[in-house]
Amino acid sequence: MNGFSISGLEIIVGLGMAIFTIVIARIEIVRTRRTRTNDLYAEFYAAEHYRKVVMPVYRIIIKLGALEGRDRTEYIDAIVAGWAHDPEAAPLADAMTTEGEARLGAFEQHFLFEHSTEAFTEHEALTSFVYFWVRAHRMLETRLIDKRLFQRLFCNSFAYYDDFLIEMRREIGRVAGPGEEPSWVDATAEMQELLGNAAC
Repeated sequence: MNGFSISGLEIIVGLGMAIFTIVIARIEIVRTRRTRTNDLYAEFYAAEHYRKVVMPVYRIIIKLGALEGRDRTEYIDAIVAGWAHDPEAAPLADAMTTEGEARLGAFEQHFLFEHSTEAFTEHEALTSFVYFWVRAHRMLETRLIDKRLFQRLFCNSFAYYDDFLIEMRREIGRVAGPGEEPSWVDATAEMQELLGNAAC
């Protein structure tokens, strides 16, 4: 018989190989998502991240719990000023410039002056903290990590920050114009709903 012919056995073998390849690829995707999720959890509790980011934010929460009246309002206003910055209402440039830096010219300030990276301010720790959750949220949205494993790993961790983040979102909403809220506002609200529904 001339020409090319495919036997029934060859078709079955070809289909079997295609199905096998799809199954292996799917297993690899699931394994990779789970690995990324575990890596994210390990990153959150890694000594350096925990010391510079997680604990300082928890200290903010403890401090807020101890403050009352005007002192508490003033502290919250200071936190919010970092997210809904109005140059006329809160001169953050003054607060962020050290005395030594202020004596330098603009060129030296921008290119030569070295800020210590040994410790974070509360604002730097809080910034790193909330954008960790933004990144996790984006990874969940794009299915780069395993949603169920993420819920199981982080449901208790996130619960410590629920009330604080609710208050911060409310305060940001009070001072930010429409569409001016930082991305962590929506991300942490959605994360809170996702992790609040998890069975820990």
